[in-house]
Amino acid sequence: MLALKMPQATPHPAFFSPLLRLLAETPKLDHAEAQLEGFLLSPRIAERSDDDLTLVLAVR
Repeated sequence: MLALKMPQATPHPAFFSPLLRLLAETPKLDHAEAQLEGFLLSPRIAERSDDDLTLVLAVR
């Protein structure tokens, strides 16, 4: 629910845009992965989600 715009149940751009930008702009994926992991495990996300935090992102 955290990543969806309701009631349409479409991806919420404000959630995904910074994450996709991070991947596109970070030359070392291990650095981006560490930042993404820190974000998903942060208290801010934990208090807003009681669901699985699995996330798959791809950029070309």
